Amino acid sequence: MSRSRAFDELYYLERACQAQLQAESTGRRLRIVPGLIAPKTGRQIVDDLQYLHHFEALKRMLDRDGPSQIETERCLKQREFRLFRLLRIASQ
Repeated sequence: MSRSRAFDELYYLERACQAQLQAESTGRRLRIVPGLIAPKTGRQIVDDLQYLHHFEALKRMLDRDGPSQIETERCLKQREFRLFRLLRIASQ
């Protein structure tokens, strides 16, 4: 798996974990997404090049906003750390 593909997978996994934790933190009963919605959403993001477009866009944003390559890589590592921390909390 390429670096851009791995980052994209982790990015969306982190977003899903955040949404799940936020939803569960309300203490209210969660509503399940209707059966036809999930496959439709999945088909919208299946584009084989989607992860490349996402990663390149993020790199352009980081370049435009100023951090050096070292800072960019540090930010990516911090994001991965936060993801694993969220997963550990969610699994408890």
